[in-house]
Amino acid sequence: MNIFRLFQLCGFGGLAMLIAVPAAHAQFDEFAMIDAGLEPSPDYPMPVSHHAGFISPQDPPWSFDAEFLGLIRNDKHTIIFAPGPVAERIVMQSDSMGGLRLAVSKSLGHARGQTQAGVWEAGVVWGQDENRYLVGFEDWIVESQLTTIEANGGLESTVFGVRTRMLVGGRYTFVGDEYYLAAVPGFAVQDDLVEARNHAGYAQGKLALNWEYGRWSIAAALAGGFGLNAAHQAGDVFAVPFVNAYESDEWTHSMLTELTARASVRIFSHTHFQVGFYGLTLSEMASSRRGLGGEGSLDDASYVGLSLGVRQCF
Repeated sequence: MNIFRLFQLCGFGGLAMLIAVPAAHAQFDEFAMIDAGLEPSPDYPMPVSHHAGFISPQDPPWSFDAEFLGLIRNDKHTIIFAPGPVAERIVMQSDSMGGLRLAVSKSLGHARGQTQAGVWEAGVVWGQDENRYLVGFEDWIVESQLTTIEANGGLESTVFGVRTRMLVGGRYTFVGDEYYLAAVPGFAVQDDLVEARNHAGYAQGKLALNWEYGRWSIAAALAGGFGLNAAHQAGDVFAVPFVNAYESDEWTHSMLTELTARASVRIFSHTHFQVGFYGLTLSEMASSRRGLGGEGSLDDASYVGLSLGVRQCF
């Protein structure tokens, strides 16, 4: 083999290596994949980018949250109840509530350098508490319920490893409670002594932040909304020796404020365990606690508590 032939072979071999090495790296380069129009899949996820310890992973196409909520309703109210010659002061306040929060989210798209995604979310929280208040021969039974369903959509961006979502959407919320009264001397057992029902609809905005570091992440969200509430009150008013019934329906404006915060850790490749804080305030709500003496005034309904659950990505 002459020198010219050896040089020719080495030249083509070196050129082939120069072409092959970048091509091998390109299949693991997230920006190259985006530029090429490739979409990651659960079977071939996009690699993770590391920048000074921060991690900005590819959003999963779907994620599902299931959490248990333990809530306390801030609704303490003192009632002066006088069915007989001696008035009694009764402090009415609900016990803790237990319920579930379920949510599903879908990321729709991405762009190089800054993530932009349409995000759809829906969640539901419900719970019921029952508490008995024994005053003399009287047995007060209280039942309360909270249900809220929402759907949101918006844009997402990632800056310095902090994922920010700006969402708008709507929410339906039901708040209801009722009192039963039993074992009152001289009276029969009363069912549905007082009841309150609130059906509220809101237009809302939400800001959500998520910071991830390795297996750990911290998320917080603040939501605010304005809407209308259809408040219903009905009950019996004791006026010895008669029992007078009343019923009222009212439409009023209402505002909501919701604050959530969660810390989570990845326990499997697509499963996260999370614990957090939940707070919700709804204005202009009818409450049974204010309706024992007749039609009561509307007031705030505030809930605060802790959440415990998992997130599963698909």
